[in-house]
Amino acid sequence: MSVVVPSLSYNYPLSTLPRTSDLKLHEKVVIPAISSAEPDSIDVGISKSIISSYIIRPTPKLIWSYALSPVTIVDCMAVCEKENNKLYIVGVTERRKHKLLLLNRSLTGSAEDSTTETMELKLEERLKDVKIFNDGALIVAVYESGSIDMFKTEANSLVSTVVEPITKKSKNAPKLLHSQFIDDLSITDRKNFVVLAFHDKTHLHFKLVALNIASSSFFEVNSAKIEVADPASSKIAYAAGFLYHLNPAAKEITSYTIPTFNSQRTISVRALFPDTFQAEEVSFFSPSIDRVLLSVANKIHLINFKFSCLLDTFESPNPDKVLINQVVKVKGSGRDTKSLAVYLYLKNKDNNVYLNVINIDVGLNILSECLGKSIDKNSNEDFFKGLVDLAKQDFETESESLSQELGEVFHHLQEAKRTRDFNKWERILIPYLKNEDWDVIKKSLKSKKKTSEKVYKFKEFEVESDRAVDVNFVTKVLSLIFKINTSKVVEFADPEFIPEHTLIYLLTNPIFPVEYTRGLLKLFSRSEQVTLLRQAIITCPNLTIHELLLQLFSSHNDEVIFSDLINRLIGVFATVDINKEFKKLLQNEESSVNLNDLLNRLLQVKNNHKSWNLIEITIDAGGLFNWSLDTIEKLNELIETKVHALMENSYNLTLTNQVLLFNEPASKKKSKKKSKPTGKSVTDDIVSNNVQQHSQLESIISVKNGAKNKRLDDPSIEISKKYPNYTVDRLLL
Repeated sequence: MSVVVPSLSYNYPLSTLPRTSDLKLHEKVVIPAISSAEPDSIDVGISKSIISSYIIRPTPKLIWSYALSPVTIVDCMAVCEKENNKLYIVGVTERRKHKLLLLNRSLTGSAEDSTTETMELKLEERLKDVKIFNDGALIVAVYESGSIDMFKTEANSLVSTVVEPITKKSKNAPKLLHSQFIDDLSITDRKNFVVLAFHDKTHLHFKLVALNIASSSFFEVNSAKIEVADPASSKIAYAAGFLYHLNPAAKEITSYTIPTFNSQRTISVRALFPDTFQAEEVSFFSPSIDRVLLSVANKIHLINFKFSCLLDTFESPNPDKVLINQVVKVKGSGRDTKSLAVYLYLKNKDNNVYLNVINIDVGLNILSECLGKSIDKNSNEDFFKGLVDLAKQDFETESESLSQELGEVFHHLQEAKRTRDFNKWERILIPYLKNEDWDVIKKSLKSKKKTSEKVYKFKEFEVESDRAVDVNFVTKVLSLIFKINTSKVVEFADPEFIPEHTLIYLLTNPIFPVEYTRGLLKLFSRSEQVTLLRQAIITCPNLTIHELLLQLFSSHNDEVIFSDLINRLIGVFATVDINKEFKKLLQNEESSVNLNDLLNRLLQVKNNHKSWNLIEITIDAGGLFNWSLDTIEKLNELIETKVHALMENSYNLTLTNQVLLFNEPASKKKSKKKSKPTGKSVTDDIVSNNVQQHSQLESIISVKNGAKNKRLDDPSIEISKKYPNYTVDRLLL
């Protein structure tokens, strides 16, 4: 079973946008909803430029476009495919004139030869959102004021089906903040709804509207009014029956149920916001239930709302700006955890805006993938929580005492690291984690006995007997040994201070933090820490297929480490997942992977049947025509040897059975005859019988080399290549 690790990974550019200085970043591009995490194409509406479609595989490429005037701003957009046509519904504004634009693109033939039919309908108000129903027969639009209209396509024209869709404007009326079409609810026998969020100076107003597609009508289901601070800067996201409200002013996220709009819980995300920011630099989406994406300044955060934890963070290499524009909805359970997001990347260096795609794994929404990833960072970095038996009456007192004790332990470790005192470090941490009393350890530290030559034994984590400590304590201890660079790769904080015994113990601990596993194997290999490298490969939790394959590709591994990597990969991960990651690495780092060398090393592995799985994966990833003649000959020779050995073993078995069958009738006949007493015992008869059979086996000669009169114990003769001599019996009359 493959291991699911929530992550933000592998981002790639889709397009470079034209420079439009008079538009804000979030106004530059509109992307309609994307239905699949592995889409064939992505449609984009670029203000003052084009409506376009990009294919994703094998590489992003523009395949179709419809030119817009230099003054046309794209407000909203929806897309659907019907037979050999693709329908684009676009709300645009051109010099304060609002229109609904319908583009019918033919998918037959090449992209250059495809035809596009165009229809327009003038509107009195700017559109906020639009959705297509019944393969383009019905279009539902939400205006900037919050009113809803429905349109039908008749005789190459768009016709409104709702009488007076535009509500009367008022200065005191709440302004529309967010609209969301949803189709995963079942209320009042309706499956299609629109959630509207309005704001005034002090409140948020929610409204749920049911759409009756059959009768081209709608009605309000429920509404609510909630007081919040600075509602105008609020951000709204929806997933699986829940609304998530981000309040940048309070730096909090609150969830509401639909259709009641009751508040469920609130979490703080204050630690993710910089000291100074603008509301326009914040974007907020939900790819799955209890998972939200938050982008602030130059970072994108993947948050688990249920457990209030930060699953992963993507940070642009420079202090630029990123803004999420669209995200793919997934279930976030079972195998449906892969998503993607399209975001805008403003590069301050050249003032260019790039449209990028980033892959997302939202995880399984379970506690184990959230351990040690709390969003809130305690102001006192050396404060740890003491873990005490809940059944104890003096729980609070003992917990506080253990917290202070952990702080003392960490303080002594800091001092040992500062002075590079390996002996002091090893005398503190491992004994303490092995449940030795802290007072006893402190007395040993004050002892004047010479302990510099003391040899410590390697010890592993034992769940039943070792001390249970705060996961934050383990993380802080590792922060004294490692550091994480800007590329999120782990390095030694001090190359002159590597406490080997401590690392061996922590590498066997199941709460080893995932952030310290990225680049860990490469670090140990580069620094020639062979013992730590083997221990990490065998026991370190949270190691990904990516990290193990990178180390497998390294030519510096000896046979033992190479075999350990094979055992970890095949023993923990599914073959399908290994194959997929293998091909991905070949695409990204093709120049650094020598498939011929890897395959030859796999063929040389002895006494490890799991290597055959990786041989199959390597051949599959490399294809049929990427191998040298020498590699093919070695593989062919190995296969022929295996087949020949199987044939010889089969021949051995046949000859042995024939010898045993030849002797069986004679022995039975002798046992049935009433021979005269010879004075020999039964044991002597059995021995004599065995000697006769052995002599017959010894009379077998080699078929292959034609050797004669050689005993079976001669190493130059194989039993599998012998047959019995012929004998002549004289008939006496």
